Amino acid sequence: MTSELEVGIGIGIAFLGLIAAYFGVRSDIMANRAIQAGDSLAFDKRVRKLMQEQNYSEEKAIAAVQRIKERTTKYGSLIPKIDAFLWRIVGLTVLGLVVWVFLPAKTKYALEYETDSSNVIIEAKPHNCDWETAPLGAKNCHYEKDVIVRKDAAGKNNVYVSWDRMQD
Repeated sequence: MTSELEVGIGIGIAFLGLIAAYFGVRSDIMANRAIQAGDSLAFDKRVRKLMQEQNYSEEKAIAAVQRIKERTTKYGSLIPKIDAFLWRIVGLTVLGLVVWVFLPAKTKYALEYETDSSNVIIEAKPHNCDWETAPLGAKNCHYEKDVIVRKDAAGKNNVYVSWDRMQD
């Protein structure tokens, strides 16, 4: 059973993952809009600058700026796409971690030991070392998890999770 704090933390982490995925999609959209817009004002400024500083004819300056624009569009559009891809990976990783945190223990052991969840047996954790149990106070003990994996006749893993009492 998960506590309210764990649920709150999980929701917060899931929210951060969604934000990261959003930024990945958003940066990809922004990059595509910038490329499609072509920035005609900058294009005109470059043409005028080449005509003034390099004494290019208008046709030659337009051709030079178009070549620069083609190179920028060809290679410059790759960086925002990589950025968007990385944001998506971060978002999906965070969401995957949240899902893993909230998976039932039986499912986690089944995945870890490559077996069916029906082949996983988990004993309930005893609470007689807790502070609140009678008699009240420190009992100078705790429980450690003991995982035993055995193969049955069919070759499937059987997972047994028990608790061993340890003195402090």
